Amino acid sequence: MKKNLLAIVVAATFLAPAAALAQARPGERKVNQAEKRQNRRQSVDDAVDTARLQKVLADFDAARAAGSAAKLRSVDARLQALMRQEAREGRRELRQDSREVRRSRRERNRNVRGAARRDDRRDLRDDRRDRRAEARSAARRSAIATELSRLHGRYDQGALARKRSLIVELIALARQEQRQNRRERREDRRERREDRR
Repeated sequence: MKKNLLAIVVAATFLAPAAALAQARPGERKVNQAEKRQNRRQSVDDAVDTARLQKVLADFDAARAAGSAAKLRSVDARLQALMRQEAREGRRELRQDSREVRRSRRERNRNVRGAARRDDRRDLRDDRRDRRAEARSAARRSAIATELSRLHGRYDQGALARKRSLIVELIALARQEQRQNRRERREDRRERREDRR
């Protein structure tokens, strides 16, 4: 009888945390799948944004070479619209990154020890890094948008040269965001593998 009682206590001690973790995992899997879809959408959006910016740059260069004020005004208007769209996307992505940080913090606090706790701490660290990177990128895009707004309607050589360098910087930021998305997808795949364990 004592052996059976001892076996039950030992089993409950080791199986209860595993059962709690198993109960939490379906919810984590659901969130991970949502993140997977979100990352896919962001990747497509970032590729489209990069292509649009490259098209704006090509059109800008062509209008500048042709000396066409009408075409330069058209490029200016498109660029202003793209910057507004980028600002909206940046705010949305920053909110999503903040939600991921909160979710990772809850997961970390739920697991008190062991490999799951280490995994959750790493996930939280990764999510915080992603949020900081997104915030830096959004701040730089905002500064570029402000400068482009000040240059709007100006077509002297100095203003045109500065606009071009800002468009090139926007393209570089868009490419950097694509690299960040690839890294996030790798991290999300790792998290899904950990959740299956």
